Amino acid sequence: SEVVQVYVSYPDIGVTTPRLQLKGFAKAKDVAPGQSLTVSIKLNKYAVSFWDTGRNAWHASAGQYVLHFGPSSVNLPLQLTYDLRKSFSWVGL
Repeated sequence: SEVVQVYVSYPDIGVTTPRLQLKGFAKAKDVAPGQSLTVSIKLNKYAVSFWDTGRNAWHASAGQYVLHFGPSSVNLPLQLTYDLRKSFSWVGL
């Protein structure tokens, strides 16, 4: 078995955030040596959001986010970028 983890790096949004934030993971079970398997990891609005105490709301800032994929935080061989074109905020779940 192998675990695939997804970490997100935020753009410079004027708020101190961790460089890598774990936002999702999935386990591929019973993978034989040399075999590949596809897993799905769904990310939602919380993957690009933080609690903004000034707004008293969740907030996602426009910018380029980087998604990192791999079996651990020290082994992330794959990445892609995601452009959030418009900032948004909300309260509640």
